[in-house]
Amino acid sequence: VADQLLYEKAKRLQYDSNPEMLKQMEEIKRQLLVAKVLTQDVLSKIEVDAKDLKNYFEAHKSKYFQNKKPPDFEKVKSTVENDYRMEKSESRYRALIEELVKGDQVRLLPENIK
Repeated sequence: VADQLLYEKAKRLQYDSNPEMLKQMEEIKRQLLVAKVLTQDVLSKIEVDAKDLKNYFEAHKSKYFQNKKPPDFEKVKSTVENDYRMEKSESRYRALIEELVKGDQVRLLPENIK
C-alpha cells in the first residue's frame, strides 16, 4: 500500500516524465529484457547430470583441495555443481553472442564494448 501511495505521488509530481528518470527507466527495461534472454537462452539450456559433475570434478580436482587434503566429491559436490554451471553458462553465453553477431552482421567498435 505504501509503495502504491508513493508511486501515485511520483506520478502527480510528473517524475515519470523527467528526462533523467526516463533514461533510468529505459536502462532498467533493457536490463530486464537482457536478463530474460539470458534465462531463456542460456541458463535454461544447461543440463547437469551426475556423470558430468563427476567428470568435471576429476578434471579440476586440484581446485577443491582443502588444507592440502584430497577432496571428497560428496563434500564439495554443491561447489562443483556451481562451478560446472558457471563454466557452462559462460560457454553458452559466448556461443549465443557469436550466433547473434554472425546473424545480424554486427560490427563491434572497440569504444562501444563494455
